[in-house]
Amino acid sequence: MVEVSFINPLSNEGRQIVKEYGDLNKLFDEDETLVNEIMHTANQKISDDSLIPKSYKDLAIKRIQWAIEKKNNKNYTQSEFEYLLNSSLYRQDVVTFHILCQAIAIQFNVTSRETRLFIESQGKIIEERTYDTVYGAWKYATIEDGQINLAAYDYLVIGTLESYAGMKKCYGAENLVPIYIEVEDGERLSRALSRERQQEQPKYEEMCRRFLADQKDFSEENLEEAGIVRRYYNDDKVQCLEKIIGEIQNGKF
Repeated sequence: MVEVSFINPLSNEGRQIVKEYGDLNKLFDEDETLVNEIMHTANQKISDDSLIPKSYKDLAIKRIQWAIEKKNNKNYTQSEFEYLLNSSLYRQDVVTFHILCQAIAIQFNVTSRETRLFIESQGKIIEERTYDTVYGAWKYATIEDGQINLAAYDYLVIGTLESYAGMKKCYGAENLVPIYIEVEDGERLSRALSRERQQEQPKYEEMCRRFLADQKDFSEENLEEAGIVRRYYNDDKVQCLEKIIGEIQNGKF
């Protein structure tokens, strides 16, 4: 029986295969299982060693070559690519499919359908936001890609109230501790202006837009709705950090 992931690499089964594959550095390593499956594929031409992909990277490249050859080469020979129809290679095929999706996505902007397709294939989108900036729509998202292990590690995440709400739903409110660091409005604007002046091409208009947007996004009403109770005033960076670290070390969180 043909595996679901072989037919649809974006299925839940396909996504799980990619997660289990783990370290992407292995893409370049020779894979004996892959080579063995290819060598035993019915009708596969094996007399020329250059026809046999040795790694997942090679397999991805061969799939592109196959598509080009089949369409454009009058002397195309299916026996040179017979292994691409071998459903026993479904795990390898799923991983290489995702590699190619990522390669395609990189060639497009971050808001493209191709990029979103790849992001969705990596796991659950916890939350996503779109900001109407001076320079057009900027999209952000928080992704659950299987790398978070709350049983073994602690994590520090910088985000918005929206991302915090999404993470609470995903990981459970009992596993998150929100820390809100606030600054007097005039001082926050002054710091933002100071940072922007240091840029090679300062974007003052966008800086002002973001400042006003933050006023609304982090309003008292929104903070209360999000359940933010730990608030630290950052008029002195050192003292602010010492207070936060001290409360963490003393188990007040």
